[in-house]
Amino acid sequence: MYEGVSSPIIHRPKTLSEFAQTSQKATSPLIWSGGSSIMTGKNTYPLINSNFDSIIYLGDIKELEDFQRNDRIAEFGAMVNLYDLANYGKNVLPSILLEAINSIGVSIITKRATLGGALSIVNPVTSIVPVMIALNASVELRYMKKKRFKNHWIQASQLIDKNGQISIPPKGLITKVRVGVSDMSTFGKFLKAGSYNRSPEETVFGAFVTHVNQNTLSQAHLVLTFPTVGTYTSRDMDNIFNSLKFPIGKDGESSLIKSISTFIDSSFSILPLQKALLEGFIEDIVGSLNEIALTEPNYAKGESYE
Repeated sequence: MYEGVSSPIIHRPKTLSEFAQTSQKATSPLIWSGGSSIMTGKNTYPLINSNFDSIIYLGDIKELEDFQRNDRIAEFGAMVNLYDLANYGKNVLPSILLEAINSIGVSIITKRATLGGALSIVNPVTSIVPVMIALNASVELRYMKKKRFKNHWIQASQLIDKNGQISIPPKGLITKVRVGVSDMSTFGKFLKAGSYNRSPEETVFGAFVTHVNQNTLSQAHLVLTFPTVGTYTSRDMDNIFNSLKFPIGKDGESSLIKSISTFIDSSFSILPLQKALLEGFIEDIVGSLNEIALTEPNYAKGESYE
């Protein structure tokens, strides 16, 4: 055994009931799903000075690999890997979710990375997080309360605390994820800018989803993730988009970018490069929405706009 590395204690529950029993006994376990990031973080097991005393491996819990869908939603167990998720859902899942999965890496990575793991990694945060929040996905969360395991469904946005950090209760576990199936009336944009693996501190992920009704928007939702800093979402920011009437000109675009930058600056300190990447994303969103608006009859005749 290498110096500084301890022999790991690994628990392998076969059911969620066994997981609950095991996690009650373990003092500070590391919950391990696909293992794609277990050795990349700081102070991770099996280092002697790690923050964990054991590993609970979820790979033997078959109920976490279930998948079902109907006309409105698709439901995935948290142990479904991202490669299979993209294959199962390539004809039904929103395109921005498929883009986010592809942004994770090549198949050798996505076959190991699990959906639950991608939503749970605290630092650096993955591209799956902003997309699931923007799509109003929901997750089933199991957690310990008063020495008993509870489970209930929450919105993916509730995984983010007031400081923009992923917050799951100690020994808590995401078991299922629900997301709406592809809707032709929904407009979406995904951003991956920078190298998540090489320089996550310079990377930006973004997801924007809205319903377009002629030249106005409804239920707009913009979510921005800076992997080593946090995730930002705001109803006030979304309402700015909902109040706009497209197409908008350069002045309107500049005003929108300034407003969004103000929101971000109030919560996070990000690099100038990240701010520039964010501005480019907003410009891309506006350009696409302007193009949609200009195809409407009122603008087809060449009417001017500010």
